Amino acid sequence: MMEKVIFISISESEIKNIVQNAVREAVGNANTQIADENPLTFKEAMDYLGYSRSHGYKLTSKNQIPHSKRGKQLYFSKSELDQWLLSNKVKTTKELDQEAAQMLKSKGLKR
Repeated sequence: MMEKVIFISISESEIKNIVQNAVREAVGNANTQIADENPLTFKEAMDYLGYSRSHGYKLTSKNQIPHSKRGKQLYFSKSELDQWLLSNKVKTTKELDQEAAQMLKSKGLKR
């Protein structure tokens, strides 16, 4: 199937504005993504998580939280911390009931 081709009249200044706006938007999005990937220091990460320093050291020493180490310095990725926070989802009562009903059904038992 062929695409529909439409011809319209656009002034040179309108084309420049369209291109400039597209470039600004693309560069802005790229800068935002780069800024999000700057590593957090230990203090910044603990502030972000709302954890005390001692709890943070406990988590890192037991490798229970994603982090990187360069020399004695600890670094964290905000996106990895977000994923880590959301990885321990607690099931709702409804989800647990549905799971139990499904398990009973598969075993041929009734509730």
